[in-house]
Amino acid sequence: MLPPDVALVYLVAVGHVQAGRFREAADAYLRAYLMPSLAHTDAWWDILRGFTSIICDDHFPASDKHLKALKRIARDESLPPTHRAEAQLTRGMARRAAGNREEAARDYTATLETISRATPAQRAGCVWETGVQPDGVAGTVQKGVGDVLDQLAGNTRRLLFNMRRLIDADSPAAHAQIQAMAQKRACAEAEWHGTGAVLSGCIPRSDHLGADIGPLGNSADNEAAVASAMTRLAVGGDRCDRCGHAAAEDQPLKRCSRCQLAYYCSRECAKQAWKAGHRSACRAPGQFDVGDKVLVQGLVSQPQLNGKIVEVRGTAPGDTGQIAVAMIGGEDETALEPENLRRLRPVA
Repeated sequence: MLPPDVALVYLVAVGHVQAGRFREAADAYLRAYLMPSLAHTDAWWDILRGFTSIICDDHFPASDKHLKALKRIARDESLPPTHRAEAQLTRGMARRAAGNREEAARDYTATLETISRATPAQRAGCVWETGVQPDGVAGTVQKGVGDVLDQLAGNTRRLLFNMRRLIDADSPAAHAQIQAMAQKRACAEAEWHGTGAVLSGCIPRSDHLGADIGPLGNSADNEAAVASAMTRLAVGGDRCDRCGHAAAEDQPLKRCSRCQLAYYCSRECAKQAWKAGHRSACRAPGQFDVGDKVLVQGLVSQPQLNGKIVEVRGTAPGDTGQIAVAMIGGEDETALEPENLRRLRPVA
């Protein structure tokens, strides 16, 4: 039974969902969750799940207000571990949807840390959430806190593993991916500009990670550039980039002090890598050189570009501070703010 003041806001949230107004629904669910009268009631967890499920379903780019609210919930030690882990994981998924891979990885790691700190007494509790009852009728279902935390941990580990996984450029899967991208060249330029043109054989693209290939230049070189860029999307830090030595819990790897994207187990490995090519591949934060491959992230006006790997063409015309980018092998350029471009891990 919802408290009367919460019930009114909950009905507003449900109405927004039914009308497809998901941003307003998320705001209403969050407002309901933060009401003091809801705390520690049976509906507390379910209301939070109403808010987080809308964010995770990626109906719209999560706002700063939503991200800050999730951060406050995740860091509030007085809240149950289920709430804190759910908020941290949701924040990571929202940041990942915006193309912020490093920040998402940190959120995922923090989620696992929160879950690992749950006490036996906390895990022995239960929560209620909307679901399908044993008789097949939709309603509220009781779940053990331990089961919920284990499920959250499993989901988080899968997300973190997929994020850190390197794509082998010589593997059949990578070649199949490159071939699929090549088949989409005909519609890539139109889609890049958001014209919505639909050509025969074109497959609509989403905001997931990937790269389109334009018609200019050598196609084999362009495909190789995409394959190389895809391998450098990994967060890194799990093994030395020079010798391959795995990181240990009590001895983390050292990051390059300039680019902060290369990891080494020793000063000697760092020196060897510098001489072997990292000197020319290393970029300081905010530095973009012509030809660099970068990942578009955090765009609100052109969300269809988020998650796309593009090539730096230089400084945009005018004194705007923007960077001119284009799809690999593409002709037309787009000017973007530096903060909307994430550097990939260096090629050497």
